[in-house]
Amino acid sequence: MRRALLPLALAPLALSTACVQVEVHPEFDTLAASHETIAALPPTVDHQRRRLPRGMTPADVAADEQATADRLHPVIVRRADAIRDPDVPDVQRAAATRDRLEAADLPLDAVHALPADELARLLGVDAVVVTDVRTRRLMADGVAALVEFLGDTNDTDRPVPTHEVDVYMALVDADTGETLWTCFHGAQLELGDHRDLETARLVGACARALPYR
Repeated sequence: MRRALLPLALAPLALSTACVQVEVHPEFDTLAASHETIAALPPTVDHQRRRLPRGMTPADVAADEQATADRLHPVIVRRADAIRDPDVPDVQRAAATRDRLEAADLPLDAVHALPADELARLLGVDAVVVTDVRTRRLMADGVAALVEFLGDTNDTDRPVPTHEVDVYMALVDADTGETLWTCFHGAQLELGDHRDLETARLVGACARALPYR
């Protein structure tokens, strides 16, 4: 069961690019004033495909999604903790977060089904960062290469998208359960773009935009 991340009573802050949407709770400064430590939960990852790749089973796809989540989790923590400032809450290490979840005997699918504020209290932090990553394969590389070649032949210089990546990130307060901040970042990838590298870049950009600074 995937957690639905719904921004409630948020006020727009800024759009850093046409593909990034950031919103902050109008009472963020008050609600977050006592935050000393936050934690980033392991992200949920959904690689959406029209059909399974040849030779892959649903279990293989699930393993690929889990491997992507494992790579992205420390990226979120590093980027959220990029600035060392006494006024910015500490960010719990990714390994410490996973250790506490394992100590509570919570597998990842159970973690993602629990309310974020409940998880924050379990982890001993003041707020948690929740991340949802979804990728969609639009076109196989071979087909994209053919379309691009035909475009060059016809003097049509248009990008050929192969994947779409959407990242949704939210900061949830432990005391109130309020969603204090959200970030949406999306991109269309072209032939030659590396899905996992681009996804890490999008996730890192959102984590870097946490509004404590």
